[in-house]
Amino acid sequence: MFVHELINPEKEQQVAHKEISDKDLIKLSSSQDQEEEEDGEVMDENPPMSTKEKLNVLHSCISFLDLSNPNHVIAHKVLRNIQFEIRTIEKKQTTLDRYFCKEY
Repeated sequence: MFVHELINPEKEQQVAHKEISDKDLIKLSSSQDQEEEEDGEVMDENPPMSTKEKLNVLHSCISFLDLSNPNHVIAHKVLRNIQFEIRTIEKKQTTLDRYFCKEY
């Protein structure tokens, strides 16, 4: 075995990543954007959460807080206020006639 083989093994001489020019990168990104537009499907990044899911997430966030830290106490108060607002949102079921103020 030669010294130059120890210093520069064949595995390290191979290109690990494909080199792409700026023009090729622009072409690739624009073609991907066009494919997404053609599909017509826009994925919601944040699907709506149920009230129960929201409360569970807030509960887990609150459990991570260390109340001996003054900054965590402030965050705790804010998160508890958010929980209170979510719990007290009026959920009243009504018919469409009542919603539009029509009486029988």
